[in-house]
Amino acid sequence: MRRVWPVALMVGVALWLTARPVAAQVVVASVRSTDAVLESVAYFATLFGRDDIAKQLESFIDTLTGNKGLVGLDRRNPVVFYVPTVPAPGQQTTAVIALPLSDEKDFLQLLLALNFQVQEPDANQVRAITLPTGQSAYLRFAHRYAFICNDRSHLAGKLPDPAQLLKPEQKQHHLTVSLRIGEIPPAVRKKLYALLRAVADKPIERKPNETQAQYQLRQQLTQLVREVLLQAIEDLEEVMLVADLHTKTNQLTVDLDLVFRRGSNTAALVSRLQQTASRFRVLQSGSGSSLVLSYPVYGALRQQMDKLAAMLEKGIAEKPQDQQAILRQLYEAIAPTLKADLHELAVVVHGPSKDGKLTPIIAIRLREGRKLEAALRQLVKVLPEDARSRVHLDSAKVAGHNVHELEISPDDPNFSRVFGEEKLALLVTDDYLLLSAGTHRVATLQQAVATLSEEKAGAVGSVELSLRQFAELIRHNPDSQNFARAILETFSGPSAQQDQIRLVLEGKDNRLHVHLELPTLLARAIYISSRQ
Repeated sequence: MRRVWPVALMVGVALWLTARPVAAQVVVASVRSTDAVLESVAYFATLFGRDDIAKQLESFIDTLTGNKGLVGLDRRNPVVFYVPTVPAPGQQTTAVIALPLSDEKDFLQLLLALNFQVQEPDANQVRAITLPTGQSAYLRFAHRYAFICNDRSHLAGKLPDPAQLLKPEQKQHHLTVSLRIGEIPPAVRKKLYALLRAVADKPIERKPNETQAQYQLRQQLTQLVREVLLQAIEDLEEVMLVADLHTKTNQLTVDLDLVFRRGSNTAALVSRLQQTASRFRVLQSGSGSSLVLSYPVYGALRQQMDKLAAMLEKGIAEKPQDQQAILRQLYEAIAPTLKADLHELAVVVHGPSKDGKLTPIIAIRLREGRKLEAALRQLVKVLPEDARSRVHLDSAKVAGHNVHELEISPDDPNFSRVFGEEKLALLVTDDYLLLSAGTHRVATLQQAVATLSEEKAGAVGSVELSLRQFAELIRHNPDSQNFARAILETFSGPSAQQDQIRLVLEGKDNRLHVHLELPTLLARAIYISSRQ
């Protein structure tokens, strides 16, 4: 089994990868080259502290192949994998892997050195081969590639040129994957959609202790998500994924594109998710953790927000008479924000500070925010005495804005360890609401107000996660202490600034684009933690 390692590695990796498919190819995948695979293996071996594997990889291959190396393979050109058709129910999936060649005869000698049994070609130039495991496959040479398939019939006739399955720029990526939904037979797609529709139409049961209003809201939101997803699946034409390993910056990047049929409902929705201006993007420092959303409200989402507003109004009318006045004032204060055409939200975590504390801040874009502050003041007046005593109105000022504080008693004992003082600080302007917590809450509000002077264009949604901050959050949990220590050990010194996970979501014409950045050093942290 060990002697088939080089070929098995290439086959296994190729199954991950991709490229833009051509007509009659349902799935096309690619890896940049055999050398790129070997370099990636050596890189991750070094991350795991196995420099010996990285240094001896070529020698190891020579040992497996009787000092022949990967003779016959063109180690610089892409390895391509494709699925020509979708199998009928009960039939086996047929897949083809195409290996680039420098010499056909040398490649046959490589297979023999790896204990493959190779038969003479038939009239279609297809050879039967037997793997060392006893499994059968078929081989044919064309376009300076070796095509290997589990079905002889798919190697007969004219074979596609693997070089033509990829665009020039795609050949530079470590991994590419493309799934063309349009090439799936309509009957198969129809059956799949019917199955998904049956799942989506299942009734939503009411939970114990759930009020009728809560149940109705959950029903509506769940149904909205179901319908949007079903429509997206019906409109989907292609899924494309690209991944690249950047060894100099210790980073893995992944780009995913969902391409929808032009003129479809989902394409119209996605086209509105292009870059928007938001006041809260300036809060993202690039070194901490954050979530920023800035999205248009229209169509089904607009209808849902209108239903939510109507439910709130109805709920107020059902409350006791003595509560209706303050609840209506609160509703009228938030109604302009609910009815706005653009919603903006940000959650940012700063720190750790010199005292080791983190500080979170939440920002919400408001419309007519002064009404909300006035309503909150009235709400405090009608609170029970014990609750009112924990509210401190006008406890500080930041850039002329009043800061209100609330003493809290969180259930989690780690709150004070992570954030410090058990207090919240609230600041409301006509344009936005800021809420912070912990020892440095007021200073963080002050920093945010000084920053929020102008809007900045960017993606509809973006997430940044600092792994060092994440370690601070979990290090007090006995079950997570080893992992937290491994993260802090790995991302220290020069590597401290490489601890960010980033995710960006945006629309591009009829494409929904997702960009992900992962620090490869996270693999080392996981490895260190597993050995403790």
